[in-house]
Amino acid sequence: MARVAVLQARKSRAEGLDTKKIATNVAEAIYDNGARVVGIAPVTKMASIGGQHWLNMNVEDIFGGKTSFGETLKSAGGKVVPYGFVAYNWMHVLYALFCKNPMARAKKRRYSLK
Repeated sequence: MARVAVLQARKSRAEGLDTKKIATNVAEAIYDNGARVVGIAPVTKMASIGGQHWLNMNVEDIFGGKTSFGETLKSAGGKVVPYGFVAYNWMHVLYALFCKNPMARAKKRRYSLK
């Protein structure tokens, strides 16, 4: 969402729009790009937590112990992949802040701007 918001705000600002119209355009652009904004983040998070839980169960089975899903959720292992994707996406947001042509960047990412 941040990437779409930044690109739309930069485009609207370059068009000389007032703050209220920029905010409206940003909200509409986020809404219009909903499927692309959410992307695969929930899937990667579920897969990494599920994978970590599977590993935890196998390790505990080897040593004769038991683990719960709650313990997996508290561990760092189920969060590594999602946080990696978060860092990757924030790098794209920083790039969007400083790119020379927000429209070209949005088009490349297949976002529709107002």
